[in-house]
Amino acid sequence: MLDSTLLMESMIVAVILEIFAIPLMGALLIAVSIVPFFLALQHNSYWLTQSAMIVALTQGHSMCYAPQASWFPELFLRCSGITVIWQIGSLIGSGMFAALAGNSPGTAQR
Repeated sequence: MLDSTLLMESMIVAVILEIFAIPLMGALLIAVSIVPFFLALQHNSYWLTQSAMIVALTQGHSMCYAPQASWFPELFLRCSGITVIWQIGSLIGSGMFAALAGNSPGTAQR
């Protein structure tokens, strides 16, 4: 039978290492995918650009933001509505920026 202190100490070490591992994984993903991403953009192909953006955003964003949805409520136990505020703020912010980017001069309309 394993001792509970051994399990607790190993979990503490794992969490401490995870604090450094999460940003490093995001940086590693960026370092590995940045050159192919910009090469895809240079080809000026609609479908290649769409594919590059979809892969970059789904992998990069989800790896960085997925842990935050559970981490913030754990930090602030009495403020469990922080995830709702976070999601509403991101919806409003991303909607505004998409509308502004679509209406800016020099953007190609399809």
